[in-house]
Amino acid sequence: EEAMRFYQEILRQSRTAEAARAYLKDRQLSPEIVEAFGIGYAPAQDVILRWAEKKGYDQPLLVQSGLLARDEERDRIYDRFRDRLMFPIRDASNRVLAFSGRILPGDERGSKYLNSPETPIFRKSRVLYALDRARKAMIDSRTCVLCEGQIDVIRCHSVGITNAVAGLGTALTEEHARVIKRAADTVILVMDADTAGQNSALRSAGIFLAAELSVKAAALPAGDDPDSLIIKRGGAAMQEVLDKAKSFVDFQIDVLAAREDIKSEAGFRRTVRTVLETIQQAESPVQRDHLLREAAQRLGMGESVLREDLNRMGRRRFTPETPASEENAEPVAAPPPVEERALAHLLLHHPEAAPL
Repeated sequence: EEAMRFYQEILRQSRTAEAARAYLKDRQLSPEIVEAFGIGYAPAQDVILRWAEKKGYDQPLLVQSGLLARDEERDRIYDRFRDRLMFPIRDASNRVLAFSGRILPGDERGSKYLNSPETPIFRKSRVLYALDRARKAMIDSRTCVLCEGQIDVIRCHSVGITNAVAGLGTALTEEHARVIKRAADTVILVMDADTAGQNSALRSAGIFLAAELSVKAAALPAGDDPDSLIIKRGGAAMQEVLDKAKSFVDFQIDVLAAREDIKSEAGFRRTVRTVLETIQQAESPVQRDHLLREAAQRLGMGESVLREDLNRMGRRRFTPETPASEENAEPVAAPPPVEERALAHLLLHHPEAAPL
């Protein structure tokens, strides 16, 4: 918390932060927004090292917190963050856990963002950017808007879309899904219209389905992200994108149809199998059934045929493979039908349904 205020002070007053202030102005991030999100600036010098000495903090503590780093070869300690805009990362209780540092235009360093390393209080797999500000809106709307970048989230909040959060540049995890599940029932994946954005959404959908979250996909216009769309066309345009978010099955079929020749038998079969593999990841039998009906309608297939294929995939998934050398061994008993597994799951997790 103290380091955040120190970085803010440098951004506001230091001559070394002129380029950072100009960048924020160019990005149309007002002083009010910068203040609200605690954005600061880390200059190119070892300022935290000197600041810590004045404050009386031990160097090992600052290294452990991720503010300082150790160069083993040269046997020296230095500021981890240099010449970067500093975005504080908070937990749901509004406590500063870590930082994400962004390079300025013209900087040739490899990665645009540098996050604090994992520490005893910071685990990337459990933290979402701006969750502290978004949690109440997520609870009220039961919906989480998941963006790709921090500035996208800040821009969404600035126009009243306050249930927006973002990951921290790492793959989304089951723990992220559980964090969202505590506040929301539905997650809207906001992605760029390019292939990378689509692939990112396709990878993360199964994680959210396994957490029993409803998943939707909101496709942005080509060449836009939430930040650029809101700057050009305002918050209403972004809200319209969210309102038009498709169910994930619809989105996945659209993506596959653009990549596959689904008029051919092989292409159609691959599409059906990929969609069923996604549906299979849904933990809730009710959700799985709903997605199956939706897929059948969209693909123009009989629901019973699609269900039979899904059950067959489920049986293969739970049947151990028999090595060739054991062909004459006792046959492995077939696993119970998928419907029986689903019923057992329902009774275990919802015993109040037993009389029904």
